[in-house]
This record gives sequence, C-alpha cells and structure tokens, in this order.
Amino acid sequence: MELRQNVAQVPTRPIAFVVALLAVLALALTGWYVLSSNSSSTSLPTGKPALTACSGLGPDAQERCEQTIQEQQSKAETTHGH
Repeated sequence: MELRQNVAQVPTRPIAFVVALLAVLALALTGWYVLSSNSSSTSLPTGKPALTACSGLGPDAQERCEQTIQEQQSKAETTHGH
C-alpha cells in the first residue's frame, strides 16, 4: 500500500520532459551522423558514379564493376520510356 502512495507522489512532468529531450537529442545525433557520412559521397565527381559503388575491390574486380555499371546505365538510357 505504501508503494502506491510513493509512486503517486513522483512528478511525471520532469520525467516526460527528460524523455522528450533525450528523444530530440537522439534524432539530432542520428541526423548529424547520416549527413556527415553522406557528405563524402556527394563530393565525388559526378562523371564517375561507379567509383563509389566499386570502391574497396581489387583492381580487376573494380574494373569489371565499373564496366558493368556503365553497361547498365547505357542500357537504361536506350530503353528509357519504352
């Protein structure tokens, strides 16, 4: 019985404020992380989109990857709208 009386006396507004503040902080940090991780990919030259998709591969695999992406892009351009 005493436990219910003690719980009823705990103010809920400061707790709700702290939870809301932590949620806003978590969203802000997540947004900052996403924007900072995407900034490196947007600063690359637009003429070579295959560089980002094929990075981290060996020389032969990277060349094949870039060729495949170029073939897919040219195929998409010729069949666009059909």
